[in-house]
Amino acid sequence: MMNRFLLLVMMLIFFSGCQLNEQSSGTDASTRASKEKQNQHQEEQNFDSFAGLGGSIQSFVDKFGENKGTDLLGKFANDSIMPTFADGKALIITLSFEHPYTSEEQALAYVKTLIPNDSQKIQEYKHTSITPDDRIVIIYESQKLSRQFDKLQFGGTKPGSFSVILQKEGSKFTGAAIGVAITP
Repeated sequence: MMNRFLLLVMMLIFFSGCQLNEQSSGTDASTRASKEKQNQHQEEQNFDSFAGLGGSIQSFVDKFGENKGTDLLGKFANDSIMPTFADGKALIITLSFEHPYTSEEQALAYVKTLIPNDSQKIQEYKHTSITPDDRIVIIYESQKLSRQFDKLQFGGTKPGSFSVILQKEGSKFTGAAIGVAITP
């Protein structure tokens, strides 16, 4: 009789332990889901304060100073940074380098400060059909950027894709265009 009682107690302890594990697993899963949602929200909050492609007008003001343009076409840093905004977010950024860069690497290092940090280079090519000066076109994709804009704003291209066009005059890089749904 004592053995049956002991066996019954052990079974109760075992089953209640299993229920606790199941409950804590459920809690762990909901905690994990909550943390993932919070991390995604933080990413989006950080992205909203990013002064670059997809960034808000206020983020540009905070980083580059007064906007001497409009809420549609901004003008910052002596007109060297001119973002075009859609729904308050930078859809295209035109750059005029105050001091031209002598190498593609230098120009890209600056441009990369204005594109989302999860950007992946997809393709690069030279485009010379419009002007005799070289234009280097680089196509990127960014998951963060795909969440910043409505699918329609990508103009039939894959959401999150964007182009960087480096303008070269002679041996110097003098400007760039960074934008969603732009091609040379």
